[in-house]
Amino acid sequence: EGDLLNESDKNESTYSSCEDEDEDEDEETTYTSTQQQRHLNYLDEDISSMLFLLPPLLQDEVNRHLENNSDGKQLVEIIVDEGRQVILRFEGGFEQDMKVVASSNYEKNSISITDILETLKQAKSLSSSYSNNNDNCDQEEGVTTPPISSKNKQSRNYSNHTKYRNMFTQDNRLGVRDTLHRISAMWDKKSERVIGLTFRIGRHKYGSGQGLIDLILSASNFRFPNEKTDNKITGRPKSILILGPPSVGKTTLLREVSRLLSTDFRQSVIVVDTSNEIGGDGDIPHQCVGRARRIQVPSRNKQHEVLIEAVQNHSPQVIIVDEIGTAKEVNAVKTIVQRGVSLIGTAHGFDIHSLLKNPELNPLLGGIESVIFGDAEAKKQGGKKMGVRRKGEPAFNILIEILERKKWRIHPDVRESVDTLLAEGYAKIETRWFDEETGNYFANFESIGNLKKADIDWLSELLTVQSSSSQ
Repeated sequence: EGDLLNESDKNESTYSSCEDEDEDEDEETTYTSTQQQRHLNYLDEDISSMLFLLPPLLQDEVNRHLENNSDGKQLVEIIVDEGRQVILRFEGGFEQDMKVVASSNYEKNSISITDILETLKQAKSLSSSYSNNNDNCDQEEGVTTPPISSKNKQSRNYSNHTKYRNMFTQDNRLGVRDTLHRISAMWDKKSERVIGLTFRIGRHKYGSGQGLIDLILSASNFRFPNEKTDNKITGRPKSILILGPPSVGKTTLLREVSRLLSTDFRQSVIVVDTSNEIGGDGDIPHQCVGRARRIQVPSRNKQHEVLIEAVQNHSPQVIIVDEIGTAKEVNAVKTIVQRGVSLIGTAHGFDIHSLLKNPELNPLLGGIESVIFGDAEAKKQGGKKMGVRRKGEPAFNILIEILERKKWRIHPDVRESVDTLLAEGYAKIETRWFDEETGNYFANFESIGNLKKADIDWLSELLTVQSSSSQ
């Protein structure tokens, strides 16, 4: 608590406003850190370190909802949008509306976004990558300025928030030092006011990769010593793509993969960390990444350049990267794999079918091209004269689809899965999950259906149009 708020007195801290107040205004409100801590004792450290960054009213309401959360679902995000009730989003997509409304009118049970921004600005735990030149008043050492007092209502309505812009990076994210949390801002169309904030709770799940340990091991040069191999390398390390929708746990899994490979398996691991999403904010990465080294990416559009830089300058055995999403990043990934470096990355998507239908990302699986069948082949294809096939070698050997936390669908051979699905066959996959009751992992081997005929036809038409336009 003392590190987060930089309080000079842990027993009682007075938050005093820098704003001049009218003489007829009420007596100044004080908040004690003891009162704040009282409601946070039952919480895990991940949540409490984020809640300390919220104004007291919002802290109390969040705590009240968490105390009544009987199903045990973990808090994932706190969503604040102008003019709406604050929302708590839990794992699995479950949401709870709070009584607190984000409003500039200072009504009962309301909090303004200006209050929240001012609290974030003054919190000493936040990244110091922004200048303090915008401070409009002097502060005494050890005294933290509070959110704007409700006593100054009229002057704060519809405030201009441009003075807070330097707190955020180019992709409108703000990291919390020494944690895995992030705070993201939504601006109005004039980029003058923040109209929405997303507080994302970052966690390290120790042991979350145990169900995939054999696959993680295949991405390294590590081999268990035995009489036959004498701990020598047998086979080329594999690259792994982790696929899933937002908030399903892709980045959480990456952190554990980084720790396992760098610490337990003693591999040379480089984490390419855009927006400090994997290793947390600050120059020293969070302990969750183990012994891995980290390169911070200055802006999102530089990620592909930093990926190549990591290989050229630091000779890693494994590179870890989050959210591969552009054609330039796809090309960088393919280049790295071709140079013999194992790569573990994530991408957004529901399953292999959705990835194949994404023209920008399907090159990660080898890409797709249209083909025209001869008469003999057309007969085998039921009279079809046109189809699709894999264009080249996949960048990744293994695909892991995250179905839910602690449940995965695995394609152990991406090349075979893609070829089979495009040929309207059935791909062999493995489903693994953790059973909470027994405490054991289970696996089921099965086949998944082919792409629908409509999807194949859509891909054929899309590729034909792209080919015609390029000519």
